[in-house]
Amino acid sequence: MATTGPGPDRGLRRAMLCGAGGFIACFVLWSASGGGMPPPESEGRLLFSCLAPAAVTGLVVKGRRWSWARVAAVYLVTAVALALVAVPRG
Repeated sequence: MATTGPGPDRGLRRAMLCGAGGFIACFVLWSASGGGMPPPESEGRLLFSCLAPAAVTGLVVKGRRWSWARVAAVYLVTAVALALVAVPRG
């Protein structure tokens, strides 16, 4: 008997994996360059700055069957846009 419910949402899953991958990559580079673990508050800021664009990207691509490249491109554009908005102008 086949299920009639919607299939898995690959776009949202791929967006979240892009965010998690970005967090892990930045965290490893930060730990390696600093010679130790960064402060917990900074880790939280890094986690939010990687997962917030993933959540927005997930809402954009939800329900669509997009390739990894397209989801990653939307994630990068969203991350840059959110970073530009968050940086104070002096």
